[in-house]
Amino acid sequence: VFNNLRYFGYSWMSALFSEMFGLDPAESSAYLALPEVLGLVFTAAVGPAASSLTSGRLSQTPVLRRMATGWGFGLSAACMCFVPLSASPGTATVWLSVNACCLGLHSVGFKANYLDLSNRHAGTMTGLGNTIASLPGFFGPMMAAAALEATGGSWLTVCGLVATTNSVGAAVFVRYSCFQCIDERIDRKVI
Repeated sequence: VFNNLRYFGYSWMSALFSEMFGLDPAESSAYLALPEVLGLVFTAAVGPAASSLTSGRLSQTPVLRRMATGWGFGLSAACMCFVPLSASPGTATVWLSVNACCLGLHSVGFKANYLDLSNRHAGTMTGLGNTIASLPGFFGPMMAAAALEATGGSWLTVCGLVATTNSVGAAVFVRYSCFQCIDERIDRKVI
């Protein structure tokens, strides 16, 4: 879900800015760079803020992970709905910037969840998870192209599909995420 949104943005935002606002890729670049910079700064601040909120109490970790992921995906979905409704590239950039900050919440949400699940095998789990997560990043832009063609170029529909995917991702993680460390179970089966 996360990669679907990221790669949709990388693949299609320049085209959206071209079609909606008449900007060529060079003109769009300044508008599209700002959300990336703000998202990076916000992401760097999220970890220390989350640590101070939980004050090292592991009992609050599942709550934090679920809230960060739920809010991150949910608010990002809302932002994506407003992008194609924007009257100017500046307004669209504001929505994309808020979206980038929402994505920063995932650094303490689902992205950190691999470390909750395993200390000794977190690298393997992250690798497997990222391999699976690359599928939406691969298929998402192609599905956006098909949706644009099927709807006669409706950016609202395409952004709505991305928002729907985010909403489903939020619901699934909040409902089904697990935080129990599996190291001992893995080690018992290996030995």
